[in-house]
Amino acid sequence: MDSPRIPRLLPCALIALTVACADSVDPGGSAATYVLHRIDQDPLPAEFFSSQGYAYYIFADTIRFLGLDRGTISQVMELRPLRLGLPGEGPMHTTHNFRFTNVGDEVAIEYECPPNAHCIPGPHLVARRVVGGLIARSGPRMLGRAPLVYTQVQDGF
Repeated sequence: MDSPRIPRLLPCALIALTVACADSVDPGGSAATYVLHRIDQDPLPAEFFSSQGYAYYIFADTIRFLGLDRGTISQVMELRPLRLGLPGEGPMHTTHNFRFTNVGDEVAIEYECPPNAHCIPGPHLVARRVVGGLIARSGPRMLGRAPLVYTQVQDGF
């Protein structure tokens, strides 16, 4: 029988990504922001993955590379039960800090793991730069449909 705590554990399971290198994601060497527009061919909101009786839907997702191998990812998501009797949860807003490493033409992202948590080893997300955005996929130990198509937006801060 599924525990009602499962919905809270799934987002925790998503935390992890890989770091290093001195290059910034933005070719100009400054901060950059990317907004998710679709998962595979589906516009948002879209199912990202399903597991343990739940479907994980993403409504919005923003990646901010802050330079110096650090950034944040903010997301609005919802857990939808796939079986009767399981509780749903959301929509919820989450923000996670990450570190990143440029590896060839890809960027490996690893979420910071909270103290005392058991996190999946990174990278959690791997992205490739394209004109005007990023094309990303889940890391090798992560669940998730691909490609994740992000568009770069102007930072107006």
